[in-house]
Amino acid sequence: MDARGNTFFNVGYEFHKESKVDDVKFANELTSRLVKDLALDPDAVFSTGMSNGGDMSYFLASQPDPFVRSIAPVAGTMMVSGNEAFVPKKRLSVMEVHGTDDTITRWNGDLENRDSWGAYYGTDAVMRFWIDGFSLKKSEITRIENIPNERKQIQLYRWWTATDDTEVLLYEILKGKHSWPVNLGRQEVSTAAEIWSFFDRHR
Repeated sequence: MDARGNTFFNVGYEFHKESKVDDVKFANELTSRLVKDLALDPDAVFSTGMSNGGDMSYFLASQPDPFVRSIAPVAGTMMVSGNEAFVPKKRLSVMEVHGTDDTITRWNGDLENRDSWGAYYGTDAVMRFWIDGFSLKKSEITRIENIPNERKQIQLYRWWTATDDTEVLLYEILKGKHSWPVNLGRQEVSTAAEIWSFFDRHR
């Protein structure tokens, strides 16, 4: 718990700079224990979460030796500090879900640290780290039907390569706020189920 009384993943926020909490080590040791005790596949480890949990997913994937196979942040980002010259160290797939009207994890980022979290990149810049880092040359854009009962439209951006199954997906929720959407355009399929489907493709 931090000085504001909030639990958190330590991903490098400005007001956590004195924290010695090593959540990467914790997640790695927890994963190793679960893999051993439950006889799980050590190559089928994924990370998802919203907001700070989404940031943590990026943080895990950005490590020198990431143990995650794919990540699916919702309203997540990457901090500028420590990522100025970021290049992925391992090929993995990324699925980001983000609202364009998010005022907490801003779509365009906060390079000037106006919100006091610490400077962080905008969604387009974060995607570009992974797309360029994996040399994903193929791309397509799909406009999805409105999210039922929410009056929001979604655009799905996909980048991939012909050499392996690595892909980057961005679900851009037009006028979306800082929230976990009920679904991503298919009313009968929850956002959580869409994320699992993404992970299942990249085991």
